[in-house]
Amino acid sequence: MTRPRLPFRTARNFRRSRIKRLIAALLGLGLIAATMGFLVLSGQITLQSSTGAKVSSGLHEVATVPVNASQLVTWLPDAWQRERVLEPATRMMIAASYIRAWAAIGRFQSTGERPAVIDTFSGAARRAVLELPRTGPSATWDLRHSLELEFYALDGATVAFHDGGANIARTVGTGVSETVLLSHESYDVVMVLEDGFWRIRQLRRSAGSDTATLTTDAAGATAITGAAATTPRAIPASLATEYRPAGWAPVVPVAVKATATPTPTPGATLTPAPSVTPTPAPAPAPAPAPTLLAPATLGTDFARLRALGFDTIRVPLPYTELGGATPTDDAITGLITLLEQADRHGLRVQLVLFDGFPDLTPANWLAADAHLTAIATAVRGQPALALWDLADRPEQRTIGSPSPAEIRAFLLHIGATLRELDPGTPQTISWATSTAAADPSMAGLVDAVSLHLTGGGDPTAAIEAVRTALPDRAMLLTVTGLSTEGGWGPLPKTETRQASDVARVLLAAERAGLSHLSVATLTDTKTDAGGLLRTDGSAKPAAALFEAGAPLTTIPAAGVLDYATSKFWILVVAVLLAAAGALLWARRLRRTRMPQKPGSADSPTTELHKHPGDTPE
Repeated sequence: MTRPRLPFRTARNFRRSRIKRLIAALLGLGLIAATMGFLVLSGQITLQSSTGAKVSSGLHEVATVPVNASQLVTWLPDAWQRERVLEPATRMMIAASYIRAWAAIGRFQSTGERPAVIDTFSGAARRAVLELPRTGPSATWDLRHSLELEFYALDGATVAFHDGGANIARTVGTGVSETVLLSHESYDVVMVLEDGFWRIRQLRRSAGSDTATLTTDAAGATAITGAAATTPRAIPASLATEYRPAGWAPVVPVAVKATATPTPTPGATLTPAPSVTPTPAPAPAPAPAPTLLAPATLGTDFARLRALGFDTIRVPLPYTELGGATPTDDAITGLITLLEQADRHGLRVQLVLFDGFPDLTPANWLAADAHLTAIATAVRGQPALALWDLADRPEQRTIGSPSPAEIRAFLLHIGATLRELDPGTPQTISWATSTAAADPSMAGLVDAVSLHLTGGGDPTAAIEAVRTALPDRAMLLTVTGLSTEGGWGPLPKTETRQASDVARVLLAAERAGLSHLSVATLTDTKTDAGGLLRTDGSAKPAAALFEAGAPLTTIPAAGVLDYATSKFWILVVAVLLAAAGALLWARRLRRTRMPQKPGSADSPTTELHKHPGDTPE
C-alpha cells in the first residue's frame, strides 16, 4: 500500500508561520493591556464622580502632595461638625493645592508665569491674582498656615476654611534697596473641585492681619516698622567660654552579662561532668567609644570649667550635625543631657542657633523654622538655659547671596517664632562689627546686644561705640580666634601671646563694667588651637587668668622668643638667607668668568714691559 505524499514545507513557510504566531501574541497582549487600562480609567471616573466632580475630571491627574506640606500646614480642630466629614485623603489634597496656589503667586510675581495660577485658581480669584501689580523684582514665600474647616458640601466638591495663621514673606527690589515684608495674615478661603483639581475660588483677607516692613539703605542702616516692641528681660552676669561637644549622639552603656557559676548544694554528691572540649566564651561586645555627651565626660568637663572660674558655657548648635530641618532623636537627647549636666554643676548655658547654616535667603526659612521648632520645644524650661543667640555673625554669611535686608528679616522672623515657642528665655544676636551691633532697629528686637570679635586686639573702642549707641541694652562681648598654632602672620600665635591677649580683653571688660563676657574656647581641636586647654587636657597659661584675683596687669607681652619661633619670621629669615647666598654665589661666579685686561697686575707680560720702549728678550 502506497502512503500519500505530504506536501513539502519550505523554510519560507516555516518563517511565515512563526511571524504570524508572533503577531497574534502581540495583539493578545495589547488587548489585555487595553482592557486593564479601561478598567483603571473606569475606576478613576467612578471615584471622581463620587466626590461630585464631572465625569471628565477622571481624565486629569491630581497634583501630588508637596514634600514640605506637613511643615507648612497645620489643621486645627474642625469647626464644621455637620453632615459630611472631610475625608483624610481629601484633606491632604486640599492642603497640597492650597500650598501650590501660594507658590504659584510667588512664581507669577517673580517670573510672570501664568499656567500655575490658572491651574490653582478659579473665577474671580484667578483674575485678581493675574492683575497683581508687578513693579520691579518681587517674590512671595509662604512660611506657615493654620487651617480650620468651616464648610464641606454634601457633594464633596466645595470646601470653606479659615487660614488664621498665614505667615508670608515678600521681597520687593534687590540688593541694598530691597524691602522685606513679614506678614501674619488671616484669610477666608473657598475651594472648589473642578476637572479633578482643587482650585481657590475665593481668597479674602480678613481682619486681624499685621505686617512688619524691613528696609535697608546703601549705608547699611535698617528701618523696621510694624514689628512688636520688645521689653528687655534681665540677663544674669556671666563669665563664659565656648564649649563644642565632639558629637551629639548620647552614649548608651552596653551591659555585659556575666556567666553564672553553679553553687554546690551542701551534702550533695558532685557528679563529674562528661569530658567535652571546652568552648571558649564569646568575647563581650566592645563598649561604644565615649563622646563628650556621655554624662561622665560632661561631668568631668563641667567640673573643670567651674574650677577654672567659669559660670556659663556658650554652645553652638551645628545645624547639619543635629539633623538639619528634622533634628534626630539622638541629637535632641544629647542636647537635653548637656543641659541637665550643666545644671547639676551650677553652669548656665547660652545656645547659639544655626551654626553652619550659611544661606539665609527666604527660600530656606521653612527648613530653619522646622529646625528651631524641634530644638526649642525640646529644651524650653530647662533650668540651665539662660540665653538664645539667634545667629553668630550673620552678616558674614554670603552663600546664596542674601541681601542685608533678607539677613535682618531672617533674624526678625526667627526671633518672633522663638518668642512664641519659648517666651521666657532672653534672646540676643552676635554681630561681627560694632557698627552692626549698634544698629538701634535690630537691637530693639532682642533683650541684649552681642558683639563677637576675633583676635586679641583691644576691644575698648568697640565696646564704647556700642555702649554709646545703645545705653539701655545689656551688652555681651565674645572674643575668639586666640589661636596658639603658630600661624603664618607677622604676629606670633603662641601661648604667651594668648595669655597676653586674654588679659587685655579681661581688663578692657573690667574697665568698661561689662558683666557678660565669653572668651576663647575650652579645648583645642584638630582645626582650632584657640582653646584654653591643650588636646591632652593640660592647661595653657591663659587658663589661670579666669580665677578670682588673677594678676591681669603683670602678664608679659609676646617676646623675642615668640617671634623667633613664629612660622612667618622663620620663613622670612630663611628667604633672606637664601637670597644672600644666591647673591654671593652669583658675584663669585661673575669674577671667575671676567676676562683679564693686558698689562694688568695679574697679566704674565707685565714684567716684560717695565719700561717704555723695552723689547722683550
